[in-house]
Amino acid sequence: MVHPSKYRGTIISWSCLISCSLTIFFVLMLVFSVHPNVSQGCQGGCATCSDYNGCLSCKPRLFFVLERIGMKQIGVCLSSCPSGYYGTRYPDINKCAKCKADCDTCFTRNFCTKCKSGFYLYSGKCLEKCPDGLEANNHTMECTSIGKSGRPVSCLAFSQGMGDLRRA
Repeated sequence: MVHPSKYRGTIISWSCLISCSLTIFFVLMLVFSVHPNVSQGCQGGCATCSDYNGCLSCKPRLFFVLERIGMKQIGVCLSSCPSGYYGTRYPDINKCAKCKADCDTCFTRNFCTKCKSGFYLYSGKCLEKCPDGLEANNHTMECTSIGKSGRPVSCLAFSQGMGDLRRA
């Protein structure tokens, strides 16, 4: 009997029926319909892969991340990490790791750059309430300092000609 791995990466079509024996054609049709995870070859960025688990390792400079499809997780190789993840580079593998639960985007696990709804960004952390002396900016979702004018410091600009602070 012919092993289906001999035909990986081929498209089962009428051309196979013409070039293969009728028995091989029907065996391949059966294998691919009963086992749809039989490899069609590694996906774009994969260096190595498996039929069931997807990418096992990535080509240089790409990031490895596990993607959930129903109850199954498969490895995928991406040029950058998706939202909610940050990239870590190691000599043997580049991986995407999850940001903290309250963080939408992050630079590292402990340094958030954008918080999820209901949280304010302050010094790389996501807080439900801003610390004393700071004001919650509902437009930028950041904690900002209050200037002498009562306006957040981010709204003040230095007037070079007069040497004092004026609203921008």
